[in-house]
Amino acid sequence: MLFKFHKCRQCQNEYDITLDECPRCRYHNEEFDDAIKQKNLFWLPYSRQIALFLIGALGFQIIGFIVSIFISIYATSHFEINSEEYLAFIESTKINAILQLASYLLLFIVLVLTIVPFLKKLYNQFASVKALIKGISYGLLGLGLSSIYGLILSQFYQTDGNANQSSIETIVNAFPLTSLLLFGFIGPFCEELTYRSGLFNFALRINKAVAYAITIVIFALIHFDFQSFSDTDLLINELLNLPSYAIGASVLCYAYDKDGLGSSTYAHITNNVFSIAVIIIQGLI
Repeated sequence: MLFKFHKCRQCQNEYDITLDECPRCRYHNEEFDDAIKQKNLFWLPYSRQIALFLIGALGFQIIGFIVSIFISIYATSHFEINSEEYLAFIESTKINAILQLASYLLLFIVLVLTIVPFLKKLYNQFASVKALIKGISYGLLGLGLSSIYGLILSQFYQTDGNANQSSIETIVNAFPLTSLLLFGFIGPFCEELTYRSGLFNFALRINKAVAYAITIVIFALIHFDFQSFSDTDLLINELLNLPSYAIGASVLCYAYDKDGLGSSTYAHITNNVFSIAVIIIQGLI
């Protein structure tokens, strides 16, 4: 288990053994090469890994709730509460898009601020052309495997996509360019910091199998609509769409495990940008 501390020879500072140098004086960690087998991963102190996961997983909901309060305050100053105009405004696609964009932008800022001391290391993860090429390849692989699952599923049951997908499609059709930025680039970056650099890397300190299992399950479940338990047909639809997200999560975990954060993020971006492009093209036909 990688829950150890290394004492710096130069300044005597104790720090996480997964760091390749002392964060105080930048002296090389002599134990790094022996302790860390996968040096290509975006290693952070375990406290920051926990922070990334909690901020990404819970922070988005909290930020969204706060933003929605401000939207409600604005709406109540312009419409009568419970009037048709008020409800139409609150439930409109435009407000939903604003809520999503504001939440993701604020989440992006908070996540980056959490890893400020490691921004140079973060940049190095993305600077490689090799990471870009491999990331695109992993992204296409994920799309292919999900498509195969969809084709097999369609032979036995016809699904309409889950609630998460339907919500995204509505926003994309109304605001294609904003959606491309939001769901194509900002969203994947935030989710990779949260679930690969945060959750996967923290669980990897325990065991690789545990890291894969817990990350795949949680990543799939964040796309699941738990309100569907009130309707049998909706629940079946959500459950049948769940493996598609698990497949995507598996590919992203593998991309990160083998080639680092840059690769998994480029893969995630490839998957999302392609999916958004398909929705936009279908809307134009």
